[in-house]
Amino acid sequence: MSAAASTKDMTPSACYDLVEHERLDMDDYQDEAWLWLFKNPYSALFIDTGLGKTVTVLTLLAYLIRFEKQRRKILVIAPIKVAMRTWPDEIPKWRHTAHLRYALLRIVKSDPRLKAAPAGPQRTALKNRLLSEMIDDPETIHIINQEAVPWLVDECAKKKTWPYRTVIFDESSRLRDHNSKIFLALKRVRHKIDRLHEMTATPSAQTYMYLFSQIYLLDGGKRLGKDISTYRNNHFFQPKDSEQWLLRKGHDVLIERKIADICLVMRKKDYSSMQAPIIRERKVFLPKQTLVQYKDFRREFVLRAIDDGTLIEAVNIGVLGQKLLQLASGAVYDQDRKAHFFHDEKIEELRQLREEMAGEPLLVSYWFKSSRERLARSFNDIEFMDDEGKAIARWNDGKIPLLALHPMSAGHGLNLQRGGSQLAVFDLFWSLELFLQLIGRLDRKGQTRTVVVHLLAAQDTDDLRVARKLRDLADGQEAMFSRLRALAKELRAGSL
Repeated sequence: MSAAASTKDMTPSACYDLVEHERLDMDDYQDEAWLWLFKNPYSALFIDTGLGKTVTVLTLLAYLIRFEKQRRKILVIAPIKVAMRTWPDEIPKWRHTAHLRYALLRIVKSDPRLKAAPAGPQRTALKNRLLSEMIDDPETIHIINQEAVPWLVDECAKKKTWPYRTVIFDESSRLRDHNSKIFLALKRVRHKIDRLHEMTATPSAQTYMYLFSQIYLLDGGKRLGKDISTYRNNHFFQPKDSEQWLLRKGHDVLIERKIADICLVMRKKDYSSMQAPIIRERKVFLPKQTLVQYKDFRREFVLRAIDDGTLIEAVNIGVLGQKLLQLASGAVYDQDRKAHFFHDEKIEELRQLREEMAGEPLLVSYWFKSSRERLARSFNDIEFMDDEGKAIARWNDGKIPLLALHPMSAGHGLNLQRGGSQLAVFDLFWSLELFLQLIGRLDRKGQTRTVVVHLLAAQDTDDLRVARKLRDLADGQEAMFSRLRALAKELRAGSL
């Protein structure tokens, strides 16, 4: 009996022994995960940050290449920093994956071939030709950033081929928009893919509407409908005089029941002895005059700067919401993108927090450019995360006492757990996905202490609404994961 045929009824550990690789630090739950993916060729892994999803999938790929005689190319799609750094860095770390060969489908600006070409159309044409040639690279695994997927599909169409029978989509929450170019591109080649696995910690960070396009690519519309209109009409409704779609009562469970068989949920609390992150709200009290200005601004959509008297206008409710969060943090942009200073209460609260920590390293996130500039002026020992991630090693070695980063650039792929366990959120923001991913930079395997998150929340402002909304969304997603796990157990027991 062949190795492939014999794995169906084997335990994860027995199957792992069959692969004949040294396990090193692999955990049992990772064995469980890759074997489940192997048995479910079109499936999603909803796994917490820090549980080692990259090595889990690499183990699957190693098995497919060795025992399933995978001859077709494998495509790994990931956020750009994860694609360029995390996947290439992870492969050589594990003895059972170090032999895997890969190619990055990306041409960087520093490529000497580009530098040698004249600037302008000739350089652009050369870059396009080099990228096209990379598709023919003989390495089995090709890694590409998510934004380049439409180009890849178009280029393969020109070549009249699609060489990738196995596709891994890392951070599939990026597929949430059914009109996105990435989703539409993958939809074009879905029928040519024999194995598709999606991974994310936040599949429905804001709404169950985000699940449609992720599940569609797995089953072609079998579970949630062939198009978004069918899905919306079956499970959502629009209140009178509103453009917002709301989930019908009880339909969260109906949706979960439909997708439970192809979704594996893995929560950190079930596989780790680490305590869940502690989220603390640090109250920031604004000057009375600033609060008066804040309330007037919210009511009248107009704010007068205290530095030069400039009138700052919010053209609509969306712009007003962002500018109110800016005012809560201390500086507001006018129509010409000039930042006007109002207060430094959050800066002072951050100083107080650092004093209380008595030298313990602190990670701080900012949202607004004006906040970054004020942080740089206020703290002599602060360093900022660079695009290449060069600060990661120094942070993890304990050489950076105060490291600042933006949630959008740090949402995926940064391993910062060895440098500290304290996180301060200077500017509050609305994205649950980025919030959880930000915490996950510290709260991951290798962290030896409980992660503490300090929300610098200006009292009597929209900061409080944001903090409450993030907690509510996190609770809602956790409830969804709990129900999916229960449904999966029922499926395995044969009671569904």
